[in-house]
Amino acid sequence: WSYEISDYKTCTNENKSLKFSCYLLTNDFLKDCNNLGFFRLLETNKRIFLPSNTHIRLLVTAIDVLHSWTIPSFGIKIDACPGRLNQANLFIKRFG
Repeated sequence: WSYEISDYKTCTNENKSLKFSCYLLTNDFLKDCNNLGFFRLLETNKRIFLPSNTHIRLLVTAIDVLHSWTIPSFGIKIDACPGRLNQANLFIKRFG
């Protein structure tokens, strides 16, 4: 999956964008590295970082099949459907 922080260009004078592509970590990687605290089939090579004390709008879509995107501690679950753009809004009050 991929994500992009689209407002990054307006916050800086540089013509850069923040785009990330993330991939699931394999079971072999988790076994070989003895990575305790990692969740099987949930961990990616890059974790998402969200800003606090600001409004965040999530736009979620899919290309091929249905996907479910959730953050249980925020109480957010949104489905990515092919050909459809779903939106969720959140405001993170504290970091952690």
